[in-house]
Amino acid sequence: MRNLVPFKSNAYFRPMLIFVLFVLFELHPALAAPTPRCVWVLGDSLAAGLASELALGLPDYQVLNGGFGGQSSRDIAARAGVAPIRVVVGERRSNEVILSKVFPPTLPFAGADSELIGHLGDVAGRLRWSRKDGFSFAPQRSAEFEFLTGEMTFSVDLSAVESCILILWAGRNDVRDPQPARLHLAAILAAAKKRGVPALSLGVINSEDEDAASGQLRNILNINEFLADQSPSAYFDVRSWLLTNALRTATVEPTKEDMSDVAKGVPPRSLRSDHIHLNSAGNRALAKQVALLLRERKW
Repeated sequence: MRNLVPFKSNAYFRPMLIFVLFVLFELHPALAAPTPRCVWVLGDSLAAGLASELALGLPDYQVLNGGFGGQSSRDIAARAGVAPIRVVVGERRSNEVILSKVFPPTLPFAGADSELIGHLGDVAGRLRWSRKDGFSFAPQRSAEFEFLTGEMTFSVDLSAVESCILILWAGRNDVRDPQPARLHLAAILAAAKKRGVPALSLGVINSEDEDAASGQLRNILNINEFLADQSPSAYFDVRSWLLTNALRTATVEPTKEDMSDVAKGVPPRSLRSDHIHLNSAGNRALAKQVALLLRERKW
């Protein structure tokens, strides 16, 4: 059969091939370099500590730190977009409006000045909190100030995290009243399921004051049992792991104090920075364990 495309020389075809491949990979999104998978670590200060170490343990993932210190499950649910944030708009100040009331507070426990991107009513902008000025809202367009008045609802923009694997570590600040925590945690997990993203729940841990004889330990175990029932194949009991395998994972030789803590049902002090929070060795060991769980599940 006759060749209808006459072959002249490699000198002609090679530059053309390089040019075509360049255009395909640069301009065609389906052939571009894949975006790194993302992991959203959502919760309180315990989650914040874990996220910082998990980012080092998962170099192929983009780890987003959604841990805010001191927050209850209600506050965390609001940041996750499954509980309403109601505000009362006050006076205008420069390029923002003062918010005289925000419920749940959501941001102050973040420790430093912080913000959430979203919509107040239908107005896009940023919900802000600062130690100096309290709550405010800054709209993207100044022409929309006229729509900001009275009682309104702020909805969080989740576009940056909605497709991320969710690691939920929350409930520690609800141990005095676990029932509301169960509702809020269930709502967060249900929203992740609706988005079609994997979610791993981490069990609540107890402090050095909450040993086996403590009444609050029963509340902690209540929350953990609930989380295990919600997602039996995607739940990790951090407390039990701290009492059994964490020191080995961290390659830390147990001290007498550690052995005494474990005997009382308390996380070993060699892995704690204070009465409750994990230190760098503890967070590093937990991050290693969580990374292993993600890989085992092929997430």
